[in-house]
Amino acid sequence: MSKAYNAMKIYDKRATLYDNQSSKRELLISNARKTFSLLRGNILELGVGTGINLPYYDSSAKVTAIDWSQKMVEQARAKVRKYNLSHVKKIMGRDIMKLSQ
Repeated sequence: MSKAYNAMKIYDKRATLYDNQSSKRELLISNARKTFSLLRGNILELGVGTGINLPYYDSSAKVTAIDWSQKMVEQARAKVRKYNLSHVKKIMGRDIMKLSQ
């Protein structure tokens, strides 16, 4: 198995606990609120993970998000549903290294 595949499997296993594992979570959230709220227009977020950033984008943004871990994508989609994030237009499970293909 490739290193990329092994890394993906690690993220699949951690997907449901990922957000709570960060010891710097509060600092991350504070910075995300400031940074992401300033972004406008069409946005492509690569490596969206569990979608922890998605609630902080401005409502006028049009966000497309990609992650290679299907479990992370599932968590991100759940956040979109839970928080009714209408600015998130699409979340895809894809290998970002192969986007040009």
